[in-house]
Amino acid sequence: MQPSIETSFEELVNKILDRVEQQAEQQEILQSYLKNHSDLFDVRFRSTYLDGKLSKLVFELVRTCSVAEDNIELLSDIVQNDQDLKKAYDLHKNRIIDKYNVQCGNRINPEVVSTISEKIGKKWMEFGHQLGVPDGIIDDLEKIPNYQEKIERMFAWLSKDKSRSEQEKLILKALEKARRTDLKEEVHDLIYK
Repeated sequence: MQPSIETSFEELVNKILDRVEQQAEQQEILQSYLKNHSDLFDVRFRSTYLDGKLSKLVFELVRTCSVAEDNIELLSDIVQNDQDLKKAYDLHKNRIIDKYNVQCGNRINPEVVSTISEKIGKKWMEFGHQLGVPDGIIDDLEKIPNYQEKIERMFAWLSKDKSRSEQEKLILKALEKARRTDLKEEVHDLIYK
């Protein structure tokens, strides 16, 4: 019998924590990770963990729920150079896909969807264009009076070929380009709280 997804996640994290302590290139991986995900962490966090251990970063990602049993995407950079960890990561990712019938961690936080839906107003169409949603889909969305459904459908389209972190970055850029920096700041705080 397969372990539960919770147990599988716990085993993956413990395996990562055990292995990263032994990796000779730990500092290199840590610095690269913080650089590649600079938008996730504030300056204080980066300076605290830059000279620390990779295991502390992994622990912090789990503690703050940035990484969870159904969203392990942020661990991919850490496991990519270790075949055993990559194999464990891929196994758990496949279990997530099987259980939730979604791509790993592709769902946008419902609070983000709700906040944008409530506050985007007439800028929804420009926001959609900035996200890269095709004109045909935007034309179809015009017929829907409910902003919540419009935003959900745009994000569903976006999630087909983009990871959750790619979507989040694109959402923030699109809000800025749609001249909704006020909303961008609010959404940023929701994404990276």
